[in-house]
Amino acid sequence: MDRFARWFVISALGYLLIGGALGTWMVHVPDTRGSYRWPHLHLMVLGFVVMMIFGVAYHVLPRFSGNVLWSQKLGWVHFVAAQLGLLGMIGSWVMHAQSAFAEGSAWVTVLTASSDLEYLGMWLFVVNIAMSLRHKPKPAWLPPAPAAVGQPQGVAR
Repeated sequence: MDRFARWFVISALGYLLIGGALGTWMVHVPDTRGSYRWPHLHLMVLGFVVMMIFGVAYHVLPRFSGNVLWSQKLGWVHFVAAQLGLLGMIGSWVMHAQSAFAEGSAWVTVLTASSDLEYLGMWLFVVNIAMSLRHKPKPAWLPPAPAAVGQPQGVAR
């Protein structure tokens, strides 16, 4: 497994534990349910589910098609963009929930930039996987190409 794909899976497991802890805390402290709903939702869906899909897809899809991944570097750029985007969104919602930012303040700018970064990461994933699946190699079991017209097979050229 590529290192960045492994880090997608590891980060997904971390987000699962953090999102689960936040959800459990929200159940025990009912006043927090409305304030922390968006961070919890994004930790579980983008953090756990989507990051896990990214990691597994980067490992499996090129191999199932018989190709190598188109760009390792793009995979790492995607990993950084996805992590920073998610962490920025979570951080801005937590700050807003704690009233550290007034309505319409800097948290909205951080949230917007972070969601744009997350969306950019999704595009990087699509491009990398699409390019990886684009060219199909010739299967090894196909017979050799026929000899040129007028030349008997088995004769050295």
